Amino acid sequence: MSTPSYDESKHPRGDGGRFATKPATESDTALGDPPQELSELGLTPGQTLTLDDYDTGSQVFEQVEIAASHAGDYTVKGRVYVDLTAGLDSPGDADQQKAWLDERRHVIEASLHDRYGALLENTEDGQNLVFTSRVPADASTDDVIAELENSTRSLAAHEDLHGQTAGQDYAASALWSNLRRDLDDHAQDANEATAAYEQSLELMETDGDAGTVRMTSASREQARRDVSRFLTDSRHMIEAAKAHQEGTYDNAAIGRDLAHARSGMAAGFDNGALGMAGPDLQKAAEELPPMHTWVDKNNDLHVEFED
Repeated sequence: MSTPSYDESKHPRGDGGRFATKPATESDTALGDPPQELSELGLTPGQTLTLDDYDTGSQVFEQVEIAASHAGDYTVKGRVYVDLTAGLDSPGDADQQKAWLDERRHVIEASLHDRYGALLENTEDGQNLVFTSRVPADASTDDVIAELENSTRSLAAHEDLHGQTAGQDYAASALWSNLRRDLDDHAQDANEATAAYEQSLELMETDGDAGTVRMTSASREQARRDVSRFLTDSRHMIEAAKAHQEGTYDNAAIGRDLAHARSGMAAGFDNGALGMAGPDLQKAAEELPPMHTWVDKNNDLHVEFED
């Protein structure tokens, strides 16, 4: 598979290094020289001032947004442009690449948040990593960049994205290597947990008589998506459960417990063996859409969900 090249023309800048577009809610206020206190910018709550790196001189953020809050301080956001399609070598044409990324979006967002504390937002030509902090009203415009760099993990993300890629392909950076590894690890975990989840649902329909019924292909596909998403959304609780079990709580056990919790036919996670994480995982499983199982005359197991 060939790696898509990083297209500089997709970078969200206009002429002279400036961003081509600004939010409609942006203030007409501009940064002064010398630096001003933020309180002097004239921003009212709900109003923002958006600046690009040409204005701020930042080597990390392509765009910085300053927003006044009702509490009297300011929320500041720094944006770092990324291209998931090029960085992750997603396969196929544009539609296939979008579908591939959409299916894995929850894993990508979790990885970037856990590793860098960043949120991921879409743009017309790629994505931004968004780093957020708060500053007091007496902070100066020059303090904004320093506060974002010091109070977030943006410098680590910038270094992983650009620090080791001189003369290399865009996809060769540490940020993309870390993300690809996280995606691979998640895929393996999800496959193991899903296999146990499916087997448990089948056995519960037959009182443990293995091989009697088989889930339909549509139900298997839904099971794969459900388990994958549960592993991501409940990852911190799962880590707590694993720590309580001193590493013996594996993906197969997670899949079985999830099937039992959702079916209501067995104890599930709240079995007394997972410490405080057990009831939390049980609650998370029970908050998923209620499901019903039934077996047709061909011994095919169907799984359906309430709206």
